[in-house]
Amino acid sequence: MTELTPDPIREKTGQIVEETILVAAGETSKPEAFGYGDNAFVPWGIGAGDERRPASARRSVAASRPLRQTSVVAAGAKALPDLPKTLEVLETLERPGKATRPEKGLLGHFNAPHLPQTAATSKVVCPLLWAVGAGARPVIKGGNIMREVSRRTVIKSAGALGMLTVLGSGKALAANDPLQIGVVGKVKIPWFDNVAKGVEKAGADLGVDASIINPTTDDPAEQVRAIEDLIAKKVDVIGVVPNDGKALEPVLKRAQDAGIYVVMNESPGQKNADWDVELIQDKAFGEAHLEAFADAIGGEGKYVVFVGGLTVALHNLWADYAVALQKQKYPKMEQIGDRFGVSNSVDDSYKTAIDQMQAHPDLKGFLIFGANGPIGAGQAVADREKIGKVIVVGPFIPSQGIKLMKEGAITRGFLWNPIDSGYAMVALGKTLASGGDIKDGMDLPGMGQVQVDTTTHVIRANKQIDLNPETIDKWAEII
Repeated sequence: MTELTPDPIREKTGQIVEETILVAAGETSKPEAFGYGDNAFVPWGIGAGDERRPASARRSVAASRPLRQTSVVAAGAKALPDLPKTLEVLETLERPGKATRPEKGLLGHFNAPHLPQTAATSKVVCPLLWAVGAGARPVIKGGNIMREVSRRTVIKSAGALGMLTVLGSGKALAANDPLQIGVVGKVKIPWFDNVAKGVEKAGADLGVDASIINPTTDDPAEQVRAIEDLIAKKVDVIGVVPNDGKALEPVLKRAQDAGIYVVMNESPGQKNADWDVELIQDKAFGEAHLEAFADAIGGEGKYVVFVGGLTVALHNLWADYAVALQKQKYPKMEQIGDRFGVSNSVDDSYKTAIDQMQAHPDLKGFLIFGANGPIGAGQAVADREKIGKVIVVGPFIPSQGIKLMKEGAITRGFLWNPIDSGYAMVALGKTLASGGDIKDGMDLPGMGQVQVDTTTHVIRANKQIDLNPETIDKWAEII
């Protein structure tokens, strides 16, 4: 998840974590030092108590009263370590002679009778969360508040600090049974028909309820409405391949605020998302297209760049890498005009290609990012009898472009399997919602070993494929 900048809540939360672990490990808490016995623990000492505790116990609060309003839950997942890391710390904690080593299965204690529920959320919260101001109702037995909270309970309850990564943001592990994952594609075109196949396959393979919504146009407003529908349905995970990441920021935040994990594809660095998963290396992808294109046109001449839209971040990133390499390595090549945001549409790509060939009779070709672009431009080249004279290079669906490639209207392209894209989003979503560990070198179901950047929250597999006359038959049978 995105890191918050350091603030008092985060600092106080860190203090709670550290001091609670020390008490769990055998050190004396402030209430114990005052002789209040075994029924209290460290949060009292740093101002997280309330007036509901016994009068005798309240004497220890005076010095720390200014901190009493500290809200750990307000910091939520942004302020605490991830659950797996918290468990790892507790598991490895060992102070010889003072405490037993906490068992790895701390979560097994969370359904014990001593764990109350919050009035607002009805989610299980351990006594520790009540004691640090998380809003849970105290357990009252025989008129004494929290009497059953002993130091043995503390060592169990410390594990619940990790649960704040779930409860603080409203996220729960496997809230639906089976897990519900909804994916929103860019637009209903053959590429996303294949993404849908991956979503459905992952759902069947991984035992989750996975579905996809492909809007009828690439208007970002349609994606916003689709995401809002998924929020209303209270799914566990939303996956998105955005047309305009900026336009989606508010609705993605609403999804996260509702406790829904947000995973992206083709949108590294997306604000208000938990993780992004990519099937290729972006720089290598952009540069591979440029090299193939430069080779086909002899390293010189005028060319035009198509992208899916000027707000489609990843298409433009690939184009950035390609154009930068062209300027560095092929100075005799010249890009005509700016980029044309047409390659989400076959018709728009066709019309723009016709116009550009008419306006520039010496045009050498089209360098395209966006799977419908090569189809439209390739057909325009064929219709104007420019095959071999005007080159088209770019990613496309093999079954859609096989005829044009065999005719020579499309020269080459690089791609990843869109079925894998759908599968990857569902696999990642299940891992997150199930509390799985995200780490470099992990095996993501269906993707194999992946690279994980915990700073940018981008996961990368290496699934790039080469579409050329020798491979097109094979890939056309698959996608």
